[in-house]
Amino acid sequence: MVPDIEGTYGKAMDLGCTEVQPVTEIPDHGVSNAIFMDTFGYIWMLHQVHKDVSFEERKRLWEEKRVN
Repeated sequence: MVPDIEGTYGKAMDLGCTEVQPVTEIPDHGVSNAIFMDTFGYIWMLHQVHKDVSFEERKRLWEEKRVN
């Protein structure tokens, strides 16, 4: 988990890491994720929480999307 996903991801790219998944916002869940591979071949996932979303709310959103 990082406090500034855009800055952290940008720094990783500047240092020669390879993009696997760009910064992706998941607004319903209040988070952003990004994935990259470092120069040693390790895969990293960055995660930033923008707002707290309760378990009940996430469950409700998941169930709504499954039905539609």
